[in-house]
Amino acid sequence: MTWDARQTGAIIATCVVIVAMLGWKHVKHLPWMPGTVDFPAVAMGSELIDPNTASNGSLQRLPGIGPTLAGSIVTYRNSQPTPAFMNPEDLTNVPGIGRIRARRVEPYLVFPAGGKGEHDE
Repeated sequence: MTWDARQTGAIIATCVVIVAMLGWKHVKHLPWMPGTVDFPAVAMGSELIDPNTASNGSLQRLPGIGPTLAGSIVTYRNSQPTPAFMNPEDLTNVPGIGRIRARRVEPYLVFPAGGKGEHDE
């Protein structure tokens, strides 16, 4: 079977659209794209997480925090005077957590009295 130029063009265009759609489905939820993160269970609930007392499992419910970063938070927290985290910026002291990630998890965190978050200003 041979295809003419019009059929070939239509098949190529269809393939491009399918690849673009499949690619976008996976790319749109990457954490490096601000505002497009698919938030885990904590986003659905009204509970806030205190990074000074949260378990490793609770920390993993935060957007962009997996088992490795949750473990790093707990390790850092245990090596510091209590409380280790007074505000979202203190999370940037944990290896692997930068300003963008700290801002992304801020709405789901609570800090000790006296700690100042971005939304408190």
